[in-house]
Amino acid sequence: MKTFVKLAASAVVTTMLMFASFPANAASPAESLEKGIYNEETTGNLDEAIKHYRQVLSDAQKTEGLAAQAQYRLGRCLNKQGKKQAAVAAFKTLIRKYPDQKELVAKAQKMLPGQLELLPAPWKSGERLTLTMTLEGGQTIGIIGCAVTASESDGKAAWDMVVRRYITGGLNSGVGRVVIHQKTNRPITTVWDHTLLGRTTAKWSADKVVITETKKDGKKETQTVDFDTPHYSNDQWMFGFRQLPLKIGYKTEVPIRVTFTGGNAIGIEVDVTKKEQIETPVGEFDCFKVETNIGQTFWISDTKERYLAKFEGGGVEALLTSVDDGKAVKLKNDKIKLAVTTPAGWFHYASDPGNDETSGGFRLVASNSFASASVNVRPKSLLSSEERASVGDWVDSIVQTAKDAHKGASVRVGSRKAAQLAGSEGVTVVLDYKASGRSRTTSPTVAFKGGLAVEVAMHADTGVFDENQATFEAIRNSITVE
Repeated sequence: MKTFVKLAASAVVTTMLMFASFPANAASPAESLEKGIYNEETTGNLDEAIKHYRQVLSDAQKTEGLAAQAQYRLGRCLNKQGKKQAAVAAFKTLIRKYPDQKELVAKAQKMLPGQLELLPAPWKSGERLTLTMTLEGGQTIGIIGCAVTASESDGKAAWDMVVRRYITGGLNSGVGRVVIHQKTNRPITTVWDHTLLGRTTAKWSADKVVITETKKDGKKETQTVDFDTPHYSNDQWMFGFRQLPLKIGYKTEVPIRVTFTGGNAIGIEVDVTKKEQIETPVGEFDCFKVETNIGQTFWISDTKERYLAKFEGGGVEALLTSVDDGKAVKLKNDKIKLAVTTPAGWFHYASDPGNDETSGGFRLVASNSFASASVNVRPKSLLSSEERASVGDWVDSIVQTAKDAHKGASVRVGSRKAAQLAGSEGVTVVLDYKASGRSRTTSPTVAFKGGLAVEVAMHADTGVFDENQATFEAIRNSITVE
């Protein structure tokens, strides 16, 4: 029966090429293919089979069906020899070069290792995860915030995902937003905005992504990037790792496109090497350690929520410090008797007090815009003698520091005035300045509470600041120091 199948296959191949012309002494693609099959299936001489299949690929460009079959069998032989990477490359070449050979493409796709399988989303609409970033020495430098909300796109269920990166100070800050189909997990639209690198938007379909980059001078450039097989967006994988069917030994490759670098393709190779216990402020989790080929490692909890409990990359460690549902949260620091309430949907983390246990505070970070607030309490004795003289002198010092840091910074006319802060009389002011080509605004409010110096500062792009006066006022009014 096996011999009959081979003869039948040979007859089909010969019929396909009966009108082709080849040199008298050269083997036709049909003959080379038949010899390759014979060496692979009968004698087991894989090296000889590979030689014949490569010959078919070089000679049979005009006969796509034969070339595709040779490409598929080349991949099989390489796979049998244990040359896994070369085999994967051969199968991917078939998929890319011969998309019309549907049957062989389907077989090649099945031969790719760890075909990507995504489980149903483990999160609930409204979920907010905050991972606080620290350097190797333990210094807190900012957050990675991940928020997801159920939405619709063209009448179909979608997930609206936000990844907020914030480095303390706010001048190195990014917002990534991805809307994906809930059923297919394919991206629909993406927005990537960074205070230093600019803004990029994209519209996705099954075979292309249309990318629009907005330069610092406001000019826009649009390009279309085509691809043979569907790709995912970079930022959605802060969530997507949680959907993989993780177990020790699991491996796969995630095809992504990075829109803010022009849509270049990256294959993120995933390798679950072991499980580890990760202790976080949220709780202790038994986690899958997910290593990648891009220098980043993710720890995903082995719970129904599949939390991202820890992340490492680029010399930074990010640890899960809060999980909430996007509603307003009252934050407390019992050591210094400080409390503040976040706006709904905002991320937050505790400021690094250094070695001074009598100081502390919080950073509040908006999810969808470049707005943030810092709340700090310290002993009044830590201020300079000039700043301790009065709250007005303290504000003057803050204004001068801002002017020294940003040429052209100016106090907004009529903005300096008395203000209540933590139950005490204070002073507030609004400063406008330019940073990295962006119009920025900051508004510090300071007050003395007994022997303590209390400060809250609002920071935002100028347009965002002006639109969110009520939000900033609510933050300031929520602050208490006992």
